[in-house]
Amino acid sequence: FSLFLFPISVISVSVLPLNLFHLISPTAVHATNWNRYNIAFKNGSRHLNRGNYQKAVEFFNEAIGIYNKDPGAYYNRGLANQELGNHLDAVDDFKKSMTMDGKMYKGNTHNNIGWSYSQLEDYDNALIHLNKAISIKSDEGSYYNNRGNVYINQEKWEKALKDYETAKGKYLRKKENIDEYFYSDIGYIYFN
Repeated sequence: FSLFLFPISVISVSVLPLNLFHLISPTAVHATNWNRYNIAFKNGSRHLNRGNYQKAVEFFNEAIGIYNKDPGAYYNRGLANQELGNHLDAVDDFKKSMTMDGKMYKGNTHNNIGWSYSQLEDYDNALIHLNKAISIKSDEGSYYNNRGNVYINQEKWEKALKDYETAKGKYLRKKENIDEYFYSDIGYIYFN
């Protein structure tokens, strides 16, 4: 095994700011491979941030083909797949990123998995992951918002309202914007 140091700037992007100082690689990574990986990863991140999701997936595929031990590439490809509506692929990518690095944004990753499952109308699996996200990081309004949306789809109105009210409080505490869809969902809950 060789010790392989990641420069922090390489994998610190606005979508996924990782804080890894090193990984252990079973094979030596040559400078040319690292440079190719770095270029592909940065291009994928750039396209992800610009909303060019298909291009982002292509660049993350290239990065993973060069070096498949970085959870960030899988996580970011999962985000791009989610935006493209490829929710099964997104779930696979997010789960792969968690198996590679158990500490990496577990709450966000479970939230993303739960959201993708809810888009697939697999509400039981959605709740499993959204509950895990909340248990890891209970101060995130979006986690409650997403779980509340699952409860709406299951017609569990009281649970949905409780989660939306909790989400609202957490959004306001963090001075995060609440859009019209959020209030529309609350109105829908009261209507039912």
